[in-house]
Amino acid sequence: DWSLNGQPWSNNTKDSVIKAVWNRSGNFNIRLTTSNSIASSNEERLRITVLESPSDTISLVGNDSICVGETVQLTATSAATSYTWSNNQTGQRINVGASGNYYAIVEGSNGCKTKTEEVEITVVSPPFLNINLLSNDTICDNDPVRIFASTGLTNYNYTSMGRPLLNSNNDTVSMKLPRGNYSMTANA
Repeated sequence: DWSLNGQPWSNNTKDSVIKAVWNRSGNFNIRLTTSNSIASSNEERLRITVLESPSDTISLVGNDSICVGETVQLTATSAATSYTWSNNQTGQRINVGASGNYYAIVEGSNGCKTKTEEVEITVVSPPFLNINLLSNDTICDNDPVRIFASTGLTNYNYTSMGRPLLNSNNDTVSMKLPRGNYSMTANA
């Protein structure tokens, strides 16, 4: 019969080999008592030390959804001696700019290793934006011009040659423009 720290093993078995997974660190006494049909018995004792593993969490600086060209910083929160990330980067902190699931293998000073939780990063592509003139491209001074930008966006900032012309929540706008040549852009 197996016992742990003087108490019967929780999955007391008659097997000669057992497998245990420790979920906490500490010192543990294991005892195996065997007996045969003649009523002779034998007892063996073993003391094991379970070392503490590094923590398994990642902190995220920023948002887990980022735009193309942006990065987000991931930090393994445990104090460890080495950090190897799923994208082969090393160090406690990394910056990532690609979609994927990220985790780190952290190693403590006692040699114990832990795989951190996974963090999913999503890179969002910018929406398709198309701008069209709904009136003639040549108009009289101070006549309104109608412009249509791609639908489905929430805010439109119309500019001409770097100068703001109009901010709108509508995909179709009408505005009067003084005489001149214009190159129009809309940012969503």
